[in-house]
Amino acid sequence: QQDALPTSLNLGLGTAVGPMNLMGGIKQDLNGQRTGMNFGVEFNAGVVSLRAGLHAMSGPKGSTEGTAAMFNGLSSGIGLKLGFARMDYALGQSSSDLGISHRMSLTLQFGKKAKE
Repeated sequence: QQDALPTSLNLGLGTAVGPMNLMGGIKQDLNGQRTGMNFGVEFNAGVVSLRAGLHAMSGPKGSTEGTAAMFNGLSSGIGLKLGFARMDYALGQSSSDLGISHRMSLTLQFGKKAKE
C-alpha cells in the first residue's frame, strides 16, 4: 500500500496597521480536498507583543461540525523582547483529540542587524 505525500497550495498576506500586524492565509489540501483559513493579529506595545489567531478548516476529513470546530482553531500568545533575546508563549487548540497545547520559544539574535 502506498500513501500519497501531503500536497497543499498555500497563500498568505500580512500588513502593518499602526502598532498592529494583520495576517491572513488560505491553504488548499490537494489530496484530501480540505480548505483551511488562518487569520491573526499582533499588537506591539514596546517590549510586549500580544497575539490572537483563528484557524478554520473545512472538508470531509473527520472534523467537528458547527461552532465547536471554530473554537478548535483559536489561539493566543504573548511575546517579550529584551535586547538580543525574545521569548514567546502561545496557547491554542488545533485538535479536539489532543486538547490545548502550550508552546514556548526563546530566540537569541547574534551579530549586527541588516541595513534597511
